[in-house]
Amino acid sequence: MRNSTFWVMAGLAGAILGPAGAAILYFVPDPLGLAIVSGLICFFCFLALPWLVLPAAMVGGALAAVITGTQVAAGETWMVAATHIGAIAAGTAALTARRILGAPRRGRPVRTPADKPMLLLVIVVLIGALHGLAQDYRPADVLVAAYQVGIIPAYFFLATHTLTTPRRRAAAAVTTVAGALALAAISLAGAGTAGAEAGAGIGTARAGGTLSALALVVLAVVAARTSGWRRIGAAAGLVAFAADVVLSGTQAVWVSTVVALAVLLLWGSARLRVRLAVCALATVLLAAGAAVVSPELSGRMSTMTGELTQSAGAIGPGSAVGLRAFRESPIIGTGFGHSTTDNATPTFTPSSSGPVYSSFWTTLLANLGLLGLVALLWPLALAGRAGFRDRNGLPLAFAALACGFAIGGGLATPAGGHWELGLLPALTFLAVAAAPAQYLPRPRPEASPALQATTGRI
Repeated sequence: MRNSTFWVMAGLAGAILGPAGAAILYFVPDPLGLAIVSGLICFFCFLALPWLVLPAAMVGGALAAVITGTQVAAGETWMVAATHIGAIAAGTAALTARRILGAPRRGRPVRTPADKPMLLLVIVVLIGALHGLAQDYRPADVLVAAYQVGIIPAYFFLATHTLTTPRRRAAAAVTTVAGALALAAISLAGAGTAGAEAGAGIGTARAGGTLSALALVVLAVVAARTSGWRRIGAAAGLVAFAADVVLSGTQAVWVSTVVALAVLLLWGSARLRVRLAVCALATVLLAAGAAVVSPELSGRMSTMTGELTQSAGAIGPGSAVGLRAFRESPIIGTGFGHSTTDNATPTFTPSSSGPVYSSFWTTLLANLGLLGLVALLWPLALAGRAGFRDRNGLPLAFAALACGFAIGGGLATPAGGHWELGLLPALTFLAVAAAPAQYLPRPRPEASPALQATTGRI
């Protein structure tokens, strides 16, 4: 199909979408009607702009966590899972439709050493879901638990099949950073609220704090490698993202960010370390000045301290429940969707006793056992090895983020934002693929003519 024909068909489909969406909203009750219309809009957007799939899934998922914050607090984490799954399903359907319609391609899918390990992880996730259904677990619990792990290969393969050119990667990066900046601005705008409004502000910060951590580490490397107005713009973004990370009120985000920055400082080149230190000092000074100018931030800090104390107290007991499930079946786990009513403390919420627990790694061990742990660590190790080969660029930034989120996953709750962990290996490999000559083994030098004459080899 020619490029012009494809865009004409896309325009006609967009013109039909308006009346069709209005009819669906009129005849189908909410929230099903709204979900169908949103899915159709995403489908046609992804059909025209496939590189938009991942930014929409990440930023849209964070917005969904804000919108459904009340339901998540009540233990109904399946709503956030369903939102992410819907966006990924719309993106997959759009990519399939582009292939069937013969839409013009922009580059081939990126091939990485982690393709086969990620396929193995997909098979393990399917086995865990079937195992849970065979155990007569609730389908909603199976969906939520499988989503925690299945989102990782889903993000990976969407990235390798949509971000296939440098231009697409740049567009996706700019869109994601812009969306993260918007969420950070919303969070910081409510920093001075109190009471119930402060609680809502913290919920917004938790949803966007993970995206801010992603953008913060990457922008730190960009600011260290650029100059002029680009460095000024990156520094301004660093201040906003750093403030949002600090005020996010989530231990997992804090730990992930600190570990990622520490990896950059320890493993980066001398030039990168110096520039990162300068950027960090400037960010700290600007953030401190903003805190002095805006005394309302102290109210936000006091509310956040209470939230951190309350959430930290549930990590230990919640993980203990998951580890008891792991001991029941340490090799293959108990299957996705396992839950128990044998609570260690009456303060548990429904999500603390299954199907997900207070730690991502505890959830993985309880549901998939050692088999799932090995299936996940294999591609993450490959991603880290590829990223650490570069000590001065973006591959190192993504490898550092992978390390940070892997460690922060020990403190990540179901709504803590650890699903972005699935994007980090993909972006690491994509960053490496952008300059493959830098990472290919150097050819062996040819022997000199004198050596050839001595050895008699030609």
